[in-house]
Amino acid sequence: QENIILRATRRTNTEISITVSECDNGLNSPTKQVFKTSALIDLKSKDKILFIPSNEKETNTIEIFKKWQNTLNDYNIQISTGPVVAFRCTEFLKTEGFINSSLSPLIWLHNIKEMEFCYPLQKGNKPGFIINSEDSRKVLLKNKNYILLRRFSSKDDKSRLVCCPFFSSNFEIEMIGFENHLNYIHRPNGDLSENEIWGISALYSSSLFDTYFRTFNGNTQVGATELKQIKMPPLDDIILIGEKIKEYNSPEKRIVDEIVNEVLLEKPYAKTTRSTGNFKRVGVA
Repeated sequence: QENIILRATRRTNTEISITVSECDNGLNSPTKQVFKTSALIDLKSKDKILFIPSNEKETNTIEIFKKWQNTLNDYNIQISTGPVVAFRCTEFLKTEGFINSSLSPLIWLHNIKEMEFCYPLQKGNKPGFIINSEDSRKVLLKNKNYILLRRFSSKDDKSRLVCCPFFSSNFEIEMIGFENHLNYIHRPNGDLSENEIWGISALYSSSLFDTYFRTFNGNTQVGATELKQIKMPPLDDIILIGEKIKEYNSPEKRIVDEIVNEVLLEKPYAKTTRSTGNFKRVGVA
């Protein structure tokens, strides 16, 4: 299910056709759209990502992102992967204890909810602490402001992108542990402001970004490489979104979408509609 086998022939192709059917009932009457190749692949880019919009909403979303010129890297903001690989660090991990100068919290995927950081939150026998020592420092990070994203999404998750703000004030400690199934957004040799934290978290939690991500990612993995190439709105807009969203305590999806759409779009963005028990078949030619 997670693998695609491609057979390709080298030739000049100025158009790409996409057919979409809703479940088995639509196989005999799929909808078809034809795009210019340049509309779905930026041939001048390094990665040459193929976008596969399955409806008008997704097509319009791709056009919105094309208007933006910057990535997070242009704002001196980077995306990295959590350095703690649990099975390689077993001697440092603890299931019980108290957070202090020698014992730091270990943050896992299940501690990340939509726009909400949940710790302590135990899941099974996963250790929630990691020893802070000279030997373990190589896998620990400085306790400062971050945005945390899940690297994997469950098929039951409503959104492919699940992230939350993380503030250094959560813990009065020097170092923090992020498990390898997390991505974290940070400013190297500096710190993200409160408004930047809230603003970026809201963007990745919005229906707008979720819809865009689905047009080029078809599996359950959310890799740092894919996130790095996503174009971002102007930093002033990100900060303005942060100013508005931080007024709410754990803002729900509806509030996030309203604020993001108010700042970035001329008219409200249509709500994401999801069918229950159905799936789409998409073909590309």
